[in-house]
Amino acid sequence: MIDDMLPIDSKIDRIILIGAHGTGKTTLANKLNELLGITVVESVSREFHKDMKYLDDAGILDGRVSKVAKTSALQNVMCSMSRWDYMRWINVDEAIIMTRCPLDTIAYAGADANVSDDIYIQNLNILKENQEFMNSLKSSLFVYLPIEFDIEDDGTRPMDKMFQKKVDACMRNLMYEFQITPLVVTGTVKERVEQIIVKMVSKVFAPTIMKGYKD
Repeated sequence: MIDDMLPIDSKIDRIILIGAHGTGKTTLANKLNELLGITVVESVSREFHKDMKYLDDAGILDGRVSKVAKTSALQNVMCSMSRWDYMRWINVDEAIIMTRCPLDTIAYAGADANVSDDIYIQNLNILKENQEFMNSLKSSLFVYLPIEFDIEDDGTRPMDKMFQKKVDACMRNLMYEFQITPLVVTGTVKERVEQIIVKMVSKVFAPTIMKGYKD
């Protein structure tokens, strides 16, 4: 665990980087991995976006198919994403850094106009009723990355800025809903990393760790 390596007061099982796509979570996770040697758990969100693009290209998200068929297809995608995110969440036997968590599925469902309110509410209630998930929030450090710069086109993530803002708003609402008070980090990658290190090991030990930072 993290506290076996560093002088941390409280035990942290997961560092959760939360925020909309294109806010630098993967870059930040990799920098933390370099400094702390903590395993980064890959996100399934890129696969989710690929699935959504496939549905869109196939005409399933427009008027060419019935509402029932559209709802069923979207429900399958959302359930698949939820399942994989949750499996990554519960299978923790060492400290990990996550660039996505089960809350992301709900946030994207809430932001997507093609997803019905029923699907959103269903996924939200499932997570709220999961006691294992609720208990694990106590040992998780949530780090929120606000939107500070333009989305970088990686060929997968949505480039719609309004959608990005909707996802961000949904994530902030969910953190409030689950009574999560995140560490908000801003600025350059190095500044963000330092803010997290200070939170984890205090200002006294942070400079020593940050000596190993490489641009």
